[in-house]
Amino acid sequence: SGAPAIVWTNGKGSNVVHSSEPVKASSLISELVGDSNSSLDAAVFLLERSPDGSESLSGLTSSGSLPLVASKYNDAAAVHSHVNNNKAANIIARETGAASGKNVLRVSLSEFSSKMTSLDKDSTPVDGKLTKQQKALENAHVLVVSIPADTNPSVIDEAVVKAVDHSSVGSVVLTGVRSTEEVKHE
Repeated sequence: SGAPAIVWTNGKGSNVVHSSEPVKASSLISELVGDSNSSLDAAVFLLERSPDGSESLSGLTSSGSLPLVASKYNDAAAVHSHVNNNKAANIIARETGAASGKNVLRVSLSEFSSKMTSLDKDSTPVDGKLTKQQKALENAHVLVVSIPADTNPSVIDEAVVKAVDHSSVGSVVLTGVRSTEEVKHE
């Protein structure tokens, strides 16, 4: 078994495809960004495990804690119920980069927000100097956004929907790190 994932692709909304076939996280993301020419090919929101070791996305969605995401559910391109290899954001970022040949960067929610702001403004600092992290963020094709389990659900909700609604973001994936139990049984 694996973690669930909801996938939105910019401009491709009709019938939601539900898949219970196991799919590797990096393969799923690589397929999405293969022929993308968006400013940001994909934003992958990865919810970390709950303190008890359980996968946290299912709990947030079933409890109604992500109402904006719920309102976008029918606009999703696909819903996968068994995404494998969701062990950690840095692993997904590394494997997706290797599989896709794209610049993939693991970021925090605040770094993701900075990237969204820069997409809106299309600006560089007045003095033209960027830090190493700012350059990496500017040049990234795919962002894997690592979200701690204790993050306020409304912050997650708003960030995901902002990405889904943004014309410069090719695809958005919302998924979670698999439970400790599932990883042990691999």
